[in-house]
Amino acid sequence: MNAKHLLVSLKYCVLMSSAIGLNTLINPAYAQTISQQEAENSNVSGGAAFENEHAGYSGTGYLGGFTDGNKGSAAVSFSASVPQSVQYTLATRYANGTGSAKSLSLYIDNQYVQQVYFNSGSHWADWLSQTNPINLTSGSHTISLRFDNQDSGNINLDAFTVISQNQQTVPTLNVNQQLELEDALLTGGAVAESNHTGFSGNGFVGGFTDSNKGQASSAFNVDISEAGSYQLTLSYANGTGSDRTISFNTEQASQTITLPATNNWDSWASVSHTFDFTQGTHQLSYLFGNNDSGNVNLDSVALSQVSTDSTDPTAPPVEPPTSSDAYEAEVGFYAGGAYLSTSLTGAQGEGAVVQSTANSSRIIATVNASQTGLQTVGFRYNNSSGITQKARLFIDGIDAGEMTFEPTTGFTTKAYNLNLHKGVGTLTIAQHSDSSAEYAIDNVSLEQGLPLESRGATTPYKAYEAENAQTNAQVLAPSRVFHTVAAEASGRQAVRLNNTGDFVEFTLTEAANAFVLRSSIPDNSSGAGQINQLAVFADGVKLADHQVSSLFSWVYGSYPYGNNPSQGSAQRFFDGSRMMLGQTLPVGTVLRFEKDANSTANYYDIDLLETELVEAPRAKPTGFVSITDFGAVADDGQDDLYAIQTAIADAKAQGTGVWIPQGRFIVSDRFNLSDVSVIGAGPWYSVIAGLNGKGGFYATGDNVTIAHLMIDGDVRYRDDAAFHAALEGNFGKGSLLQNIWVEHTKVGLWGSAGTDGLLAVGLRIRNTFADGVNLHTDIKDTHITQSMIRNTGDDALAMWSSGSPVTRSAFIHNTVQVPLLGNGAGIYGGTDNAVLNNLFADTLTGSAGVAIGTRFNPVPLAGVTRVENTTLLRTGGYEPNWQAQLGAIWIYADSADITAPIEVTNVDIIDSTHQAILVNWQKRVENLLFKNVYIDGVQANGTASDFSMEFQAQGNAYFEDVAVTNGASGVNVWPEFSLIKGSGNSGF
Repeated sequence: MNAKHLLVSLKYCVLMSSAIGLNTLINPAYAQTISQQEAENSNVSGGAAFENEHAGYSGTGYLGGFTDGNKGSAAVSFSASVPQSVQYTLATRYANGTGSAKSLSLYIDNQYVQQVYFNSGSHWADWLSQTNPINLTSGSHTISLRFDNQDSGNINLDAFTVISQNQQTVPTLNVNQQLELEDALLTGGAVAESNHTGFSGNGFVGGFTDSNKGQASSAFNVDISEAGSYQLTLSYANGTGSDRTISFNTEQASQTITLPATNNWDSWASVSHTFDFTQGTHQLSYLFGNNDSGNVNLDSVALSQVSTDSTDPTAPPVEPPTSSDAYEAEVGFYAGGAYLSTSLTGAQGEGAVVQSTANSSRIIATVNASQTGLQTVGFRYNNSSGITQKARLFIDGIDAGEMTFEPTTGFTTKAYNLNLHKGVGTLTIAQHSDSSAEYAIDNVSLEQGLPLESRGATTPYKAYEAENAQTNAQVLAPSRVFHTVAAEASGRQAVRLNNTGDFVEFTLTEAANAFVLRSSIPDNSSGAGQINQLAVFADGVKLADHQVSSLFSWVYGSYPYGNNPSQGSAQRFFDGSRMMLGQTLPVGTVLRFEKDANSTANYYDIDLLETELVEAPRAKPTGFVSITDFGAVADDGQDDLYAIQTAIADAKAQGTGVWIPQGRFIVSDRFNLSDVSVIGAGPWYSVIAGLNGKGGFYATGDNVTIAHLMIDGDVRYRDDAAFHAALEGNFGKGSLLQNIWVEHTKVGLWGSAGTDGLLAVGLRIRNTFADGVNLHTDIKDTHITQSMIRNTGDDALAMWSSGSPVTRSAFIHNTVQVPLLGNGAGIYGGTDNAVLNNLFADTLTGSAGVAIGTRFNPVPLAGVTRVENTTLLRTGGYEPNWQAQLGAIWIYADSADITAPIEVTNVDIIDSTHQAILVNWQKRVENLLFKNVYIDGVQANGTASDFSMEFQAQGNAYFEDVAVTNGASGVNVWPEFSLIKGSGNSGF
C-alpha cells in the first residue's frame, strides 16, 4: 500500500508544513498534538546522521545513516511528556525509495515495543507518514527507533509527532456492525453535513470535492479476531450522473471502489467489496485519492465476515448465475477414480465427469474470475442415486466447506455464494467420506467469470516488448544465432541503453502497481555478476532506482556451462527483476526506464516489461499454523529451515496446514512433505529463498498442497548432482501445486515415480538452469496447466519415461518463452500423453518447439500421443554437437521404433527457424497424422531450411488440410518413407 494513503493521510495533515496548524486538518473532536520533534534535532547514535540531499523535508533536514553498514547500531530517540495515561498515536514522517517495505524497531523507555514497517514511496523525495498506536502513562518518556539486527532499515527519518486522541480513539467498526462515517476521523477537507435527506445517523460525509482531491478522508479502525475474508458495505449518494471512484485503504493495500450514479443527492445506494484481513486491529480509510474521480457523499459502512464454509448445506438456496460462460468439467482435471462419461443424457460439451466413490476421487475446474470477492458459482450436476451425496469443496487449495448434491432426474444446477480471487483459480470437488454413490459434474459457471485464453496461459500480467516501445536508444537487430543477445530475447529483439539519457518507455494499457523487467547487464571479470540500478519514471516523475543484476545470468563454455568467463562462448544473458510500486498507475501512464547518472552499468539490454495489478496479501487460512510461531523471522537474513520443518511436523500432527506469511525466509535445505498443505500470502509477498544452491519442497506421499508463494533459489550455474529443484518428489495421490513463482533453481518441478493425479496450475517458472518441468518415470494422470515458463537451461516441459511410462499426462494451456537449451516440450516415450492448447516461442539451441520420440532410451511410445490446438512461433534450432538443424515439430526415433499413433492436429507453425516438421532417424516411424496444420514461413538459413518438411526415416505419415505458405515449399523425403495425402493440402 502507498503509505501516503494511510489512515488519516498524515503526509498532508500532520507534518506537511509548519505554516499549517495541525488542528486545522485533524478533526479537533478527536486529535491534539502533544509533541513534535524534528528528527535532525533528536538524539542520534550508531551512524545515524544529519542529511539534506533530498528535497521536501521539514525543518533543516532529516536523518540518514540507517544503512546496512550501521545495522544493529543506528538509532534515534526523543523525549515526549504526556498529560495522562491513555493511548496515543506516534506519526513518523519518513522517505523510503527502495521499492519495498522496510522496518525499524520501536522502543519506549528502552523497552522493545514492536517492529514498525515503512512502505515504499515513489522516490526518495516522496515523504510519507507511518502511524502507530502507543500506550503511554502520564509523565515524560523516551521514544526510540532503532535499526536492530532483525530489521531491514534503509530509510530516512524526517520528524516525529505524538498525537492525543482526547481520550477517544479513532472509532472502531466491529464485525456485524455499522459505523456512521460522519463519526469517523475526518481529515483533508472531509466534513460532516446534513443538507440532504435520507441518510442514516446524524448526517453524512461531504467534502469529497475536487478542491480536496488527494486529501479528503474518512478513517476508522476494525478489530479482526479471526483472519479471513470480510465484506464492507458502503452507503453513499452520487448525484453527478456518472460513475465515480474513491479509494479504500488499509495498512496492507489499496482498492479502487466504483460508485454508480444514484437518482439524485437525496437517493442513497450501497456497494460491497471484500478484503482479506489478518488477525488484529487495522487502520482503514475511504479517501479521495489522486487517481479517483470523487465528488460523492458517504453515509455509513457495515462489516461482515465472508464465511469460508460458504457451502453450508443448511444455507438458503442461491439462484444460479445467469452467465452463459461455463467451465466444462471434461476439459478440466479429474483423477483418483473420477472418469469421463459421454453417455449421460443432457450433458453439455463432450460429456460429464463422474465422481467415483474412491477416497482420492476429485474433479477440479480451473476458472477465471473477473474480480475478487463474493460471487455466485453454479455447479451443474446429475445425481441419479436417489440419495443426497456430499463433497468437500476446496477453493485455490484451501478447504471451503461441505457441498451437497441432492437427487435429480437429470442435470440441474446448484449454486453457492463463494469468495473467489481475481484471475485463474481452482475449484476442487473432492470425494466425501459420507458419499455412498457416484454423481456427475457437467460444468461450473461463475457470475463474474471470464474465458480462459484459447492457446497459452491466462496470466495476471500484461506484457510489453521493448522493441515495440518508444525509445531513443539502439534497437538490436533480429538474430537467431546462438551466443548473441538478440537470439535470447523474446521476439528475437531487444533495446540497448548505452548512454546516459538513453531510455525505453511503455504506455500502460492496463492499470498496474508492480512490474517485472527482463533485462541484461554485463557480468564482472570473475563471473560472479554485478548489481546495478536503472531509473524508473512514471509520467516524467522518478519513482525509484530499480535494482537489476547479472548474478544469475552469464554462463560460459560448453554443456553444462560454467561460471568462468575464461571459457568464452558466453550465453544466458537475461534475468528478471521485480518491483512493487507502492501505488497504482492508471491506464495511459508512461513508464520509462532510463540510464541516468545513477545507472552505472556499461549498458542495459531491455527485452520486455510485464506489469501487474497485484492484490492485497491473502489471509491465513483458519486453523493453519504460522512458521513465525516456531521461530521463523521474515527478512532477517537468517536460516529459517528448522523453524519451517518444525511447523510442517506440527501441522501434519494436527491435521492442519502451514502458513507462510509475508516476508523473505531463508532456507539452507529442502523440506519433506506429505499429507500437509503449505499456503502463502501470494507469490509477491511470501518468499522461500534458497541458499548455496539448495532449498525447496520435496514430496514424499499423498495430499501435498503448495500454493500462493514464491521459491527464489540461489543457483548460479548448473550442477545436477549438488543443487535442488524448487519442487520435487513423489506427490502420490491428490496433490495440488498452484500459483507458485519459481526463480533461480536447478529445476522448477521434477515429478518422480509414484506421482498419480497431480495438478500444477498457475506456475510461473523462470530462469532455471535445467528443466522447467520434468515428469520423470511412472507418473500417471498429471497435468501442468495455465503456467508460464521462460529462460530455462533445458526443456521447458518434459515427460521422460525412463524405465516405466508416464501415462495419461498432459501439458495444457501453457506459455513457453526462450528455452535456452532443449525443447519447448519434449515427450520421451510414455503412454497416451498430450500437448494441448499451448504457445511455444523462441527456442534457441538443440531445440524443437515440440519433440516426441525415443531419445534418452525411454520405454517406447504407446497409446496415442497428441499435439493439439497449439501455436509454435519462431521455434526449432541448431544442434551444434550434431551439426544438425531441428524442426519446429521433431519426431525422433532414436533408441526404438515409433509405431504407436502420433496425432498433430490444429497446429500453427509460424516463422520456423528451420524445418516446420522433421521426422528422423534410422528407425521406423509410422502412424503419423498431420491434420489442420498451418505452416507460415520457414527461415532459409541452409540446405535443410529450404524444405518446409523433412522425413529421414522409414515409415509413413498421413496429411489432411495441411497448408504451407510464405516460405519453402519443398519437402525432403527418403525413399523408405511414404507421404499419404488426403484432401485439403496446399503449398507443398
